Amino acid sequence: MVITDASLIESLESQHSGQTKHRLRRMPLVMGMPVSVNQNFDVNAGVVNGSTGYLRAVRYSSDDEGHRCLDSCVVEILMSDAVEMPHLPEHHFPILPDITEMRFEHNASHKRCVIKRKQVPMEPGFAITAHKAQGQTMEKVVIDLAGCSGTEQPYMMVSRSTSIDGLIILRDFKFGKITKRHSKDLRKEFARLETLRLQTVLKYGTDKEKFEAEQLLRGMQDKRVTRKRKTSNGEDNGEPKKRRLSVT
Repeated sequence: MVITDASLIESLESQHSGQTKHRLRRMPLVMGMPVSVNQNFDVNAGVVNGSTGYLRAVRYSSDDEGHRCLDSCVVEILMSDAVEMPHLPEHHFPILPDITEMRFEHNASHKRCVIKRKQVPMEPGFAITAHKAQGQTMEKVVIDLAGCSGTEQPYMMVSRSTSIDGLIILRDFKFGKITKRHSKDLRKEFARLETLRLQTVLKYGTDKEKFEAEQLLRGMQDKRVTRKRKTSNGEDNGEPKKRRLSVT
């Protein structure tokens, strides 16, 4: 069923990309503009979610009201393999539409509905998030360290550049952005991987390696016990335990 209610259409068009799985309702397209692909089309060739390129061709149709609907486009992705598809130059790939679901729940009645949007999985690529930049290398990068969070994002942003000469930091940032402690989730992941490594050494290592691994595992266990005690006593994160005051 096609949505015709004007107020509902206006509401759907106002949803940000995070609510629509990056399937934009409207896209300003200009030949040669940078774009970002939001779907895996050819993993072996390097045309994946987060690939960036340049818009080279557009195909669209018009509905009864004169609205132009994007049917497909061709994007030149220089970081892809030199695959030559039929009737297209090297590094040129067709980006086809797909269908995504947007789920909504009424705040009062809690009734749920599902609205489907058919759109080409692409968006303007003048800027991308640190998450989308993973695995990419770029000769010239402009980054904003003041707006990032955690310790993983600054590293991800800075390490995308192939050289210090090609890296520009947009504005001043607090030094704590790059010196703060690792996030709790990252510390847990490091501890998990270290535990797996030591357990592997216990199973396959030499007698000396097994002894050292056993000592390290025991030390990690002692630290976890100590940390749990501090947490139960209200001393986590260096904060003293809060004591109740009795009034007589």
